[in-house]
Amino acid sequence: MRRFSLLALFSAALFITTPCAVAESGSAPHKFAFVNVSRILKFTPQVKAIEAVLKAGYEKREAELNLREEGLSQLKKELKSQRNTVETAKRTELERDVLVKARRLKTARIEMEEDIALQKNEEMNRLRLLIAEVIESIAKEQNIDMVFEAGVVYVSDRVDISDQILQRLKERHAEEAPDRSAGKK
Repeated sequence: MRRFSLLALFSAALFITTPCAVAESGSAPHKFAFVNVSRILKFTPQVKAIEAVLKAGYEKREAELNLREEGLSQLKKELKSQRNTVETAKRTELERDVLVKARRLKTARIEMEEDIALQKNEEMNRLRLLIAEVIESIAKEQNIDMVFEAGVVYVSDRVDISDQILQRLKERHAEEAPDRSAGKK
């Protein structure tokens, strides 16, 4: 394990210093930057918009499931109260009905949660592509040769362009939804 770490560290050092050596003999030195994507995802308005769209899209389905759950709960109470007064065949039928409805409700909830997760993943993938596009455009504007995202032990504020990315994403969000941004001001 230690051998792998030292090898990886040596390879990284070689990778970073080799282009710099070339740059010293030729043109200007290379410019590096860092982006904290997890922080961007935490503070970008696009994530809140995705969550709002998901919530709005599944509220009706959630309400229907809640109604079914209330009906099941009522059926369970009815079964419990009539357990001693109802004949065995009728009680068995009610118990089977409760089990079937409970299974269907559980399946419906699982399907809804899977649908939500799938849609959220699709939306987050679109957002990640947008973030990558913004990172690339800022890197080109500022002549940055390499942008790091993860695996960095220390980053100074001088090379951290996360705030610039976040600001650009906020601007894009405001452009895409002018009525929402106007309501906040």
